[in-house]
Amino acid sequence: MFLQALNGFIIILTCEGEVFFATHTIESYLGFHQSDIVHQSVYELVHSEDREELQRQLLWNTFLPTELTGIQLADALVPEKSALLDRSFTIRFRCLLDNTSGFLHSFNN
Repeated sequence: MFLQALNGFIIILTCEGEVFFATHTIESYLGFHQSDIVHQSVYELVHSEDREELQRQLLWNTFLPTELTGIQLADALVPEKSALLDRSFTIRFRCLLDNTSGFLHSFNN
C-alpha cells in the first residue's frame, strides 16, 4: 500500500555505494528491473557528473560540525543526534525508458 502511494521508488544504498535494496517500482521510473540492480554499484546508474557528490553524501560524517569531527557512528545514531545524519540532495539517474537525455532528475531526501 505504501508503494502505491509513493509515486516513485525507494533505493537503499550502503556507504560504499552498493544498492542494498530497490523497490520494484524502480522499473516504472528508470527501466531497470529490481533484481538487475540489487548488489550492484549505484555509480553505474548515476550521471558521471553527480558521482562525486553522491559519494560525499554517502559518507556518514561528511557534514558534521567541526566540534563533532571525532564522533563515532554509534554515538551519532542516538535519537538526540540523529539529525546529524539527515541528507537532502539531487542526483541524476540513468533512465532506459526514453531517448530524451538518458537521465532522470531525481530528488532524494
